[in-house]
Amino acid sequence: MDDSPNSSEPLWFPKRDKNGGVFKKNIAQAALKDWDRLREYAARRRIDSSFAADILENIVKSMSAGRHRSSGNAVRNPESYIFARFARRIKRLAIKERRVDYVGTLNELASYTAAQDWEWPLRVMNSIRVREIISYMDPETRSTYWLRTQGLSWKEVARRQGTLVNTATKAYERGLERTRERMRLTEQDEHGS
Repeated sequence: MDDSPNSSEPLWFPKRDKNGGVFKKNIAQAALKDWDRLREYAARRRIDSSFAADILENIVKSMSAGRHRSSGNAVRNPESYIFARFARRIKRLAIKERRVDYVGTLNELASYTAAQDWEWPLRVMNSIRVREIISYMDPETRSTYWLRTQGLSWKEVARRQGTLVNTATKAYERGLERTRERMRLTEQDEHGS
């Protein structure tokens, strides 16, 4: 550990990475200098400090490798550069991972209205069933269904179809009956009845 640029620091960067690449001392020191701010930034976005440390190590590793390849492109302010790269990676990680909010007691849980939504499985099943029913509709019935779900009155639907209101409603009812019959026949075929 004595050959490490920071063996007594809260983060530890070895002198060389697993592939034998050298960690540049000034980059590692810049990362260590800003570690508290980086860790707090990650914590505000609910990212564990161990993930934050891994991200920082990867940034230092890639910066060290990049500086080794092209020494003419030195970063003028490594702390700011590291923070910007770190922030981008933390944001991406936060988007990928869904975070669970833990509550202390059942009383706190009861105060969250979303936790009291017991109807959501029924809504999901209804949504699936509606999509299935729509797939069995003929084009005319489906068109009328979409117009009605958009809030159009029967009068407006009939006007768009070029028919009378009574004709439009009766055609829709017959279309629903045909849809029901298609679904019944398909179900019978699937069950071998």
